[in-house]
Amino acid sequence: MGIKGIRVLLSTSEKSPVILYVRDIERLLLQSERIYNLFEKLLNKLSGSILVLGSRMLDANTEYEQADEHLTKLFPYNIDITPPQDETNLVNWNSQLEEDMKMIQFQDTRNHIAEVLAANDLAKQTTK
Repeated sequence: MGIKGIRVLLSTSEKSPVILYVRDIERLLLQSERIYNLFEKLLNKLSGSILVLGSRMLDANTEYEQADEHLTKLFPYNIDITPPQDETNLVNWNSQLEEDMKMIQFQDTRNHIAEVLAANDLAKQTTK
């Protein structure tokens, strides 16, 4: 999220409810202290009805890992989502998860292309 996106988020949160979803929050925030501090400042600036969700992927083969204390400070509530135990439901779960991952990858790619085009003034412009 760039400066423009942050401005939009701040102004929108003052007027209407907002849900901010940050995928793989651990990878984003723990890559540097600076990014963590900027995100914390952003959260403190938000006003109005806003729900901030941060996801965290854990490897199913490893034991539960305790969240970093910095993440726990920003996200004090945790909801664990575990795969179903029943084989039939597990197959459906994995299939849906794979489909969702493809859609997220598609959206990420589309957003990245739009950012590159906009940064180079090549974004589709509408005329009146």
